[in-house]
Amino acid sequence: MSSTTHALPGTDRFRILDHVPLGVVLLDANYRVVFWNKCLEYWTGLGETEIMGKDLRAQFPMITEKRFATRIESVLRGGPPIIFSSHIHKYLIPAKLPDGSHRLQHVTISPMREPDDAFLAMFMIQDVTEVNTRLIQRKQAEDELRRVLTQLEATNAKLEISNAQAVRMAEQAQEANTAKSIFLANMSHEIRTPMSGILGALDMLASDERDPEKLKLLRMTMDSAQSLLQIINDILDLSKVEAGKLELRPEYVALEPIMERCRHLYSFPAQAKNLELHLEMGPNLPQTSHIDPTRLEQVLRNLLDNAVKFTTQGRISFGAERIDDPGLGPALRFQVRDTGIGFAATSAERLFQPFSQADSSYAKTYGGTGLGLSLCRRLVELMGGSMSFQSIVGQGSTFSFVIPLHEAAFPTSEPPSIEPSAFDMTQAASHSPESPSPTTTALPGTSVTADPPGAPPSAHILVAEDVDLNQQYLAFLLGHHGYSIDLVSSGVEAVHAFQSKFYDIILMDIQMPEMDGLEATTRIRTLERDQGRPRTPIIALTAYVLPEERETFLSKGMDGFSPKPIQGDQLHAEIQRLLSTRPTETRPAAFTASSNEPPLTTQISDPNPGLDSRPVYNLQDVKTRFLGNDKLWQTIALRFIQEELPEYLEQIHPLLHDPNLAQTARLAHKIKGALGTLCADPARDAALAVEKAAKSRNVPETKNGLHLLLAELKRIPAAPETAKRA
Repeated sequence: MSSTTHALPGTDRFRILDHVPLGVVLLDANYRVVFWNKCLEYWTGLGETEIMGKDLRAQFPMITEKRFATRIESVLRGGPPIIFSSHIHKYLIPAKLPDGSHRLQHVTISPMREPDDAFLAMFMIQDVTEVNTRLIQRKQAEDELRRVLTQLEATNAKLEISNAQAVRMAEQAQEANTAKSIFLANMSHEIRTPMSGILGALDMLASDERDPEKLKLLRMTMDSAQSLLQIINDILDLSKVEAGKLELRPEYVALEPIMERCRHLYSFPAQAKNLELHLEMGPNLPQTSHIDPTRLEQVLRNLLDNAVKFTTQGRISFGAERIDDPGLGPALRFQVRDTGIGFAATSAERLFQPFSQADSSYAKTYGGTGLGLSLCRRLVELMGGSMSFQSIVGQGSTFSFVIPLHEAAFPTSEPPSIEPSAFDMTQAASHSPESPSPTTTALPGTSVTADPPGAPPSAHILVAEDVDLNQQYLAFLLGHHGYSIDLVSSGVEAVHAFQSKFYDIILMDIQMPEMDGLEATTRIRTLERDQGRPRTPIIALTAYVLPEERETFLSKGMDGFSPKPIQGDQLHAEIQRLLSTRPTETRPAAFTASSNEPPLTTQISDPNPGLDSRPVYNLQDVKTRFLGNDKLWQTIALRFIQEELPEYLEQIHPLLHDPNLAQTARLAHKIKGALGTLCADPARDAALAVEKAAKSRNVPETKNGLHLLLAELKRIPAAPETAKRA
């Protein structure tokens, strides 16, 4: 009892330990409890009065075990602190909360020196139950994570296998698509080549036929052949659209000639069915719009063709109007309305599907492939627009499409003059009673000349074509336009003919025996460089019509392109385009037709190729840039003419035949800067065009641009004085 009384008063100095979140007990050398804090009271249910001064071993006999006792006695002798881990010694002083849960302990026992140099053993007991639980949960989470990672690795392995299979399938699909493109290109070529001969022969027969019945049969046959050709073109175009290889070629054109041409083309089939055909042009239409005229006309023709096909009585009207579309802004809306059979709303889904029609019975009754509307919608979407329709069974249909409006800006209020197209001129010539009669066909290697009365001297053309029927048709077409031609049947003969004569232009078939058209073109370009001869424009005649094939022909040294079957108006327009942009170069003496003519040199005369219609100088910009000081501008212009211009002309001449693209780009850039300072806008724009063509490594365009630049520069010397007088 005395020992207990002795121990109790001394506990006051340890009362601060009642406030720590640890169980604290102090033992003397006899294992008697010197201090027992509140935390232990809560954990064990033993109050201070029950435990103080008593031998702890009597209450908790586990500490008498050797694994505990030996180490505790060491601390009581002043030895180092010891630790009993909760993982190994879980319940040194068992603790149980009122809720019945047992607590795990982490115990640290440290020596505490008393004033009399005796040592107490301080037990610091930490409840690590929650920590241990979290560690267990963390370990379980880590185990789960490892399991998931293992599953992910297995899934990734499967995905890699699937990806590899997908790549192989994509490669196979690409190979299949490439094979399809090659097949379509080859089939197109194989079909177009005989079709060219068929249409050519029919055209020649029709031109000489005077019997109305036979002429009618010939025209019907030609219509059928053209329909077959249209099917071929639709299939090829749809394939190109789906492959993303169909490119638009927009230009500033007037709408009215396109619409009138469509009206003219469909007036005859409409009259044959006693249908009225009306063209309705809305107010405020732009004078010109930036659009691909070929694709616009293709859509209109398809819609008009359907309207005529599916209408048995009544009328067809079509036209264009300017609108403000909510999604597109300023736009053009085209409509084709008919009073035909119409179609049910349930058929709408199939209407724009390739190779489908609104009713499968239509194919039997009206014919057709079902490609037209599908292609129309794709083309309209490619032009940035959309297509819609309305239809009532038995009353008719209205198809309309809207495309963005891009107007051309002109410096004056006067409308730009619209030249008649080659198609219109050819049609007019073919129907004119004053048209010359067709020429007789020459044998290969001979010349044909048929100048229409009053026509200018004809261009001399070399035609390389291995199919006899196509030769005859080309002779007929070219003779009709007054050209003088030589016919050869292979690339080898074309090269030999080029070596012996001068030609203004060459029409080159691509696929020929002995030597194809591309190799022949390469040989001719080599001869021109070696002999210092001017460049002769070469037009590819081919049934290979895919865009990438066309680019290949142009990159191999050709200057133009005319697809088969040959269309007379298109070919004539292409010839005129190249002749108009070609400089007026004199023929070498070795190639003059007559020895009585004076010898000519290869010196280039003034090309004058399609000069800009604008004044040489922009006088408004001159006044603005030089602040009204006309004298200063004239002084600078005169210095340019006297000092810089001759040097530029001298540097340009060698580049006309063999342009070094890098050198040409640098020179054009330098000239462009000087011309911009002088406000010589047409010549500056010509220099800019040369610079762009040279940087894009387009040799034919660079050469043509150099000729135009040369012509523009030759306009400059007299202009300052003219401007002064103005």
